Amino acid sequence: MKLKKVKYHNKIVKDTNSLIDLVQGQLDSLNQMICGEVDQTLIDKINKTENAINKFENKIDVKIFTYVSLFTPRARDLRTYLALRNIVSDLERIGDHCQSIANKLPDISECCIFEEIYTVAYESNIKALANFIAKEDSYSREILLNKKKVNDLKVKIRSELINSSMSDDCTSKFQNMAEVMLVESILNNISSIAELATNIIEDVIYSIRFRNIRHKHDKFLSETNVD
Repeated sequence: MKLKKVKYHNKIVKDTNSLIDLVQGQLDSLNQMICGEVDQTLIDKINKTENAINKFENKIDVKIFTYVSLFTPRARDLRTYLALRNIVSDLERIGDHCQSIANKLPDISECCIFEEIYTVAYESNIKALANFIAKEDSYSREILLNKKKVNDLKVKIRSELINSSMSDDCTSKFQNMAEVMLVESILNNISSIAELATNIIEDVIYSIRFRNIRHKHDKFLSETNVD
């Protein structure tokens, strides 16, 4: 029975690592286009990979439910699997947002407007996943602070959008209201990606510390402030 339990656990870990690789690939492809040029080949790749991400999410979710039902894990292991289920769902949602952004980019005249805000969200996700794999929370403070940074950048870009849309200057970046709305939509996608990185690190902290910091970020940040 113990051997069967270990084998089942290893299958879940293997599938989760495959899912992480797929999502990181989506984030990397998006980063390449936002910081470089929009590439239809990359967009097609992102759309194709999204189907694989959805299948892995369903597959892992069933395996976690089966594992908990069959082997009735103890409290610590149960916390780990509950957190893992949340993280797998977050990964699938990150993939959704990457796909949504990728399909909107061809209609944006200047994708560089997203470079700074996306870089912050991208780094938060990469570090959250690194902490999850290593079963540690060394990047937790940085990820939580990045959430505020993303929100501040979103407000800044939105202000630029408003000024641009109201300008009579023919050199204004975004005079087409449809494009302005697309930019706003992409900003919301990027903000959600950063929020999901925060969700992941919250679950990592929960699984290793048995501490729920949801809606308690300020307290956690004050306790971890080493400045």
